[in-house]
Amino acid sequence: MPNITTRIDWSTIRREYIANPDKTLREISKKYNLSIRTIALKCRKEEWVRLRGERTKKELEQIKVKWLDKLADRQEEANNRHLTISKILQEIGADYIQRKKFTPRNYREAKETLNEGVALERQVLNIVNNDKQQGTVAIQINFGSKEVEEYAK
Repeated sequence: MPNITTRIDWSTIRREYIANPDKTLREISKKYNLSIRTIALKCRKEEWVRLRGERTKKELEQIKVKWLDKLADRQEEANNRHLTISKILQEIGADYIQRKKFTPRNYREAKETLNEGVALERQVLNIVNNDKQQGTVAIQINFGSKEVEEYAK
């Protein structure tokens, strides 16, 4: 009687088992018309379970890396949008100041706009301010003073 194991394509069976974590030895034994004992012995001898686990672990790591790359890309896109918005807000606030329209309402709007723009920029750039008023711009204008009156002319 010829040796049956020489006609079995063990590398194909092993690859199938390792590549398909949901497939059981019983399913593979039926597919290739082998006894489950024969496949189980080969599986144990060649450590198919360990190899399957290593492959699964590598695949999960690759998925994790791809996911983290996509997340980093999305964060970068969001940061770029937020930086653009913060710069626009700062420009609007600076424009109020440059137009010399320092009425109490405009000053407040200018200050709030500048503060929001700077706070957003600091947040996007992950800049931590040790002061209690994180992300604020200090502007002091004494309305009614000679300096403000001269500047507003």
